Amino acid sequence: MFNYIRFASATTTLPTLSLAISLFGAGLVATPAAGQTAQNVIYLSIDGLRPDAIDAIIAEGTGSNFARLQRDAIWTHEARTDTEAVFTLPNHTSMLTGRPTFDQVAPLGGVVIPGHSYVNNADPEDFPTVTLPGVGTVVSVANIHDNRPGEAYVPSVYDVLKQGGKTTALFVAKDKLDTVFNNSYDTFNGASGDGSPVPFEGQNLIDFSSLDSSTNDAGAGNIVDTFVQHVQTNGPQDFTFMHIRNPDSTGHEFGWVDNVVDQNLTPEYKAAVSQVDGYLGVLLNEIENGGVFNPDTTTLIITADHGGGATFDDNHGNPAAEAGEEDFTIPFYVFGAGVVPGDLYAANTLTRAFVDGVNTRYPVTGDPALLQPIRNADGGNLALELLGLDPIPTSFINADQNLAIPEPTTAALLALGGLSLLARRRRIA
Repeated sequence: MFNYIRFASATTTLPTLSLAISLFGAGLVATPAAGQTAQNVIYLSIDGLRPDAIDAIIAEGTGSNFARLQRDAIWTHEARTDTEAVFTLPNHTSMLTGRPTFDQVAPLGGVVIPGHSYVNNADPEDFPTVTLPGVGTVVSVANIHDNRPGEAYVPSVYDVLKQGGKTTALFVAKDKLDTVFNNSYDTFNGASGDGSPVPFEGQNLIDFSSLDSSTNDAGAGNIVDTFVQHVQTNGPQDFTFMHIRNPDSTGHEFGWVDNVVDQNLTPEYKAAVSQVDGYLGVLLNEIENGGVFNPDTTTLIITADHGGGATFDDNHGNPAAEAGEEDFTIPFYVFGAGVVPGDLYAANTLTRAFVDGVNTRYPVTGDPALLQPIRNADGGNLALELLGLDPIPTSFINADQNLAIPEPTTAALLALGGLSLLARRRRIA
């Protein structure tokens, strides 16, 4: 196992971060290269977001932008988290690496599906410190690679993007995401970027990174406004992973629900989800109206790391054995370039299915006859496919890049030849 030191004096982040959008000059619309569907992809994780909260605010008249997504995106409210870790850092690591949290070991032994093994969900201030002669006390920050004995490097979406010549960004609202991901794919720990599998001799794979500390309180700050302002000033990146924390922070403080028996969402939690709806309005207006974003060249992927309130009114199941349906059931939306609006499971009847109230295990440790559900981590390889790039090396989730959204050119084929597929039940009783 490798251990690395991140010197506090050398740790810098940009005050704002550019998100992946298409703006290449006044009045100009970028055209994706051959093999690409989108010029820019935004992969947005809304921390702690329950699908039923989206339905609730739409019904109450405070969810107009989620309603727009349900009209104009392809989506589901039956996506799933990782099966064994239903909390923040492991699921976000799965989103970026395409791996489950833990190795999936065959019954007779042997790792069939490698995990990323990052199970630490602590904030940076909880990481251990060490004292170095002549330097002083510094924080020892474990990175993703440290957790893989016998495997020196865990590739991510950022490796493929950088090797494909794309520009990248990370825009997050929790210290631990900023610290771990930057420490994993910085100049010291990032892969070479030239396609060779040599770790620890590379470049910073994340071109722009920002922690918006104003959102560390549940109701403070609009990082989407900050994000858009930066892009309007500095131009876009090809890919950005973005994170909003408000529903999670509110759920932990006030509860996702009043009590776990009745499952009534708290007013504070619904207000936080309504606040996120307003953030989405800023993004959607730009995309639809051709301002900073452009619907012909930009795709927005939206999901969540977990829900909450299934077994604890103010928490989510941890370990996963304590997680209930409201913890592991999450939304998944895709909006923009390459999208035909509709039901995401209906477009993927041959490759994806969900079981009501169940987080289907991965095929090695579960029933191999069951199709996998759509997971939050499908988005990493989907983003790469949209940008015309190959999947993440050693990934498992959507490694075949077969999550159909579908592209407009395939819609007619689905209409002509897919009626029997659409008739197939996408839900397993």
